[in-house]
Amino acid sequence: MKSKLKACTACGGQIAKSATTCPHCGKSSTSVARIGLVIILTLLVVWVASRYFTSYQSDNAELDRMEQQIRNGH
Repeated sequence: MKSKLKACTACGGQIAKSATTCPHCGKSSTSVARIGLVIILTLLVVWVASRYFTSYQSDNAELDRMEQQIRNGH
C-alpha cells in the first residue's frame, strides 16, 4: 500500500501528500522552485512561438516583394 504521507522539505516532518502547508513548521508545500520552473517554461514556449510566427511573417513579406519584382520585370 502506498503511503499518503511525504516528508516536509523544510523540517522533515511527515505531512499528507495533499497538504498545502506543513502542520509542524508552517512551510508551504508548494515549491517556489516548481512554480518558477513553470513560469520560465511558459515564457520560453511563448518566446519560441513568437519567434516562429515572426519569422514566418517576414518570410512571406520577402516572397511577396520577390513576386512583385518578377511581375514588374526587375
